[in-house]
Parts: sequence; C-alpha cells; structure tokens
Amino acid sequence: MASALLHEVVVARQVGPLASDAAVAQALAPFTVAAVAGLTGLKPDALTALASELVAARGKAVVVAGGSASESATGLALETAVLLLNLSLDAFAASLLEDGRAPSPSTAALRRCSRSSPT
Repeated sequence: MASALLHEVVVARQVGPLASDAAVAQALAPFTVAAVAGLTGLKPDALTALASELVAARGKAVVVAGGSASESATGLALETAVLLLNLSLDAFAASLLEDGRAPSPSTAALRRCSRSSPT
C-alpha cells in the first residue's frame, strides 16, 4: 500500500523533490494503484483518495510505518516507501519529524526495495 501511495504521489501527481527523477519513476513503475489494489484487494478509489488527503496535507502530515509489517520480508521496502513519502510530503522540511533533516535516498537503494513485493 505504501508503495502505491508513493507511486501516486510522486509519479502520477508529480509531488515532491523526487517527481522529476526518471530512475525513481522507473523503480516505482510496478506499484501503480491498480496493480497494488489487484494484489491486496483494496479498492483503487480508496488508495487514490488517501493519496489526495496526503497531498492536501502536505507539510502537515507524517506517514508512519512499523510493527510487524516492518519486520516482514518486505519491511525494508515499506520503511523506504514511508521515508520517501515523508520526503515528498515535506514532513522533513516542515520539521514534523524529530531532527527535521531530510535523508538523501540513493536510487540504488530504491531499486533494491522495488524488487520486493508491493507494500
């Protein structure tokens, strides 16, 4: 689900500093809302509505992951997607997270995570 939201925010809606990065778009290509909805049973409209809410709350929203999902085989992909969602939604720039410094994600790390199952 987080990967679908990231795809919708960054690739489909072109929000955030990663929006113009072709390598990011390529890494997120398998995680369209339709593809993830088909795998998870979630309704595509629910995912796009959630993406709309997140974009509308840009600079005021924080996406959180954790618990058993972060410990699963796709945990790294989940945590990376959430980190990149927060970066794209200006959570770091708005100092909504503890130290306020945005990470500098590598494209290689994103590619490794994109090989995991959709989260």
